[in-house]
Amino acid sequence: MPYRQGPCGECPARRDNARNPRARFPAAMWRHLRATTFGDGGDLFGCHRGAPGHPGIDCACAGVLAAFGQQSLTVLLARHHGRLPAATLRAGERWPALYTDWDQMAAAQTLRPGDPVDHLPPLLQQIAELEHQGPILTCSTNCWPNAGLNTRPPANRATPATPTTRTEPVAPGPGPRFAAGLGPGARRVDGGGWHRGRRHSG
Repeated sequence: MPYRQGPCGECPARRDNARNPRARFPAAMWRHLRATTFGDGGDLFGCHRGAPGHPGIDCACAGVLAAFGQQSLTVLLARHHGRLPAATLRAGERWPALYTDWDQMAAAQTLRPGDPVDHLPPLLQQIAELEHQGPILTCSTNCWPNAGLNTRPPANRATPATPTTRTEPVAPGPGPRFAAGLGPGARRVDGGGWHRGRRHSG
């Protein structure tokens, strides 16, 4: 299973990125990403920068693995089957401090009005714009699990229709899927979920 050896400079799991707007995602994306740690197995939290030297290749986020990997069924199964070394589940000696509470990390790393969004793919830029206009996107439970953030739209606005979601594997056959939602392979699936997958032509 591919993974980074250490957290990248914009890793949202790093506490020293609390004031770094380029480590932030829209609130809807955080609700989706929660399932990578607290779900019943499936996608892994992928590094938004991709593999070092190969930005188009997905790999697991080192910071999230170390901070929250022990709570992920997918990570624990990979560890059990020898696809992840034990060292990936703890921070290195010279690493920056990591968050230990998921909701605290998500709250600190949620995009705010005025934050730059040029580091996000176009689809997430659109979500950020919609969130800052007022209505907050909703989705099915398995698409955007509750991250402890405010998900209720204002009372004077209609709730958008809940889209249906189909999970599309990133590669044929067995192997990990990554749900960073960022990078050159980011694309929308059935109008509901965002996954970092293989780049498609056309």
